[in-house]
Amino acid sequence: MSCFDTSHLVRSIVRRAELSSDDIALIEALDGEIVTVRPGTEIVPAQQFVQHSCLVISGLAARVQRFGERRQISAVNVPGDFVDVHSLVLRKLEHSVVALSECTIARVPHAQLRAATETSPRLGRALWMLTAIEAAVHRTWIASLGRRSSIEHMAHFFCEMRLRLGLVGLVEADAFTFPVTQVDLADVLGLTPVHVNRSLKQLREGGMLVWRDRSVALRDIPALEALAAFDPTYLSLDQMTR
Repeated sequence: MSCFDTSHLVRSIVRRAELSSDDIALIEALDGEIVTVRPGTEIVPAQQFVQHSCLVISGLAARVQRFGERRQISAVNVPGDFVDVHSLVLRKLEHSVVALSECTIARVPHAQLRAATETSPRLGRALWMLTAIEAAVHRTWIASLGRRSSIEHMAHFFCEMRLRLGLVGLVEADAFTFPVTQVDLADVLGLTPVHVNRSLKQLREGGMLVWRDRSVALRDIPALEALAAFDPTYLSLDQMTR
């Protein structure tokens, strides 16, 4: 086991919660098994007991529910996200986690996380806050699946990705690396690949978004946000908890 880059995790928390230097030192002292996996690799299996939580260091991962040959992606995890911190209390998960791109993760033993949160209740509250934000994202995604049109849903998703990746310093000039396939995006949005391609074309022709060479550039953010009726409140970007 070895230490790993926790800077994305720290950035994700301190924008939303107040941490002391001792709290940050506890995060930086975490160590675990560091693994780099290829796209499509299962990071966390469903229906199995786990004794660690996985932190995304680089790349993108996804929570997946499978229905025979079909699947639904119910969450996209970015650098700085624990893909399964809820396994700290649930242990056995109903979903799997897979790598959407080449992905480096750190497997942090639950015993370490428990010790850190017992040492610092404020750090424990911060991790609890992150799970509450994940729940807010889930609720928003459910609303999008039920009530937004395909193009509105896609616009909303990319508005969200811009803010979440920007939070950890991975957006430059409103552009970010997005190394996933249109099939993956279809499974995020609950659409067919044909509908994904059609919606991307509409956004591109509307001058709002370009997806090329594993990179997404948002060209007209006000128009994109208006189309999606995007309200970032659910991401709690300016919340400070003590």
